[in-house]
Amino acid sequence: MPSAPRCVALVGPYLSGKTTLLEALLFASGTTSRRGSVREGNSVGDHAAEARARSMSTEINVANASFLGDPWTILDCPGSVELLYEAQQAMLVADVVVVVCEPEVERAITVSALLRFLSRHDIPHMLYINKLDAANARVPKPRSPAMSIWSASARTATGPASPPI
Repeated sequence: MPSAPRCVALVGPYLSGKTTLLEALLFASGTTSRRGSVREGNSVGDHAAEARARSMSTEINVANASFLGDPWTILDCPGSVELLYEAQQAMLVADVVVVVCEPEVERAITVSALLRFLSRHDIPHMLYINKLDAANARVPKPRSPAMSIWSASARTATGPASPPI
């Protein structure tokens, strides 16, 4: 008998790369035969006309994939502060939340409200530090200002990891 799908919510600030991560996950799991692109307007996420016109998520995008034989439902949440309520609703129903953020300390503060919400509601979560391939990106060190902000917002220890993709 198949198990009910696990649910993961992808949350983070505007332009942090949540939909791009969704596209990579769908492609890596074999759900899609190609990686869609937000810039090119051919992503699975952001399929609505308004989202494509704005080049940003305007609603929660839902996708299904299989990983190691388990079914997963992926909720790609909008990052705009005006749509924070939608992301909060998705976080409350998710089995785990992936907070997508950028390595720059200036952007680290933008995830602190999300991390406090997750901690306050005891929702399992992890940080996915995106855009490390950018020319000016540096991996945050354990005692860096960015890591301090993330650790202070979360109730658990925070440290960099480099998972294989």
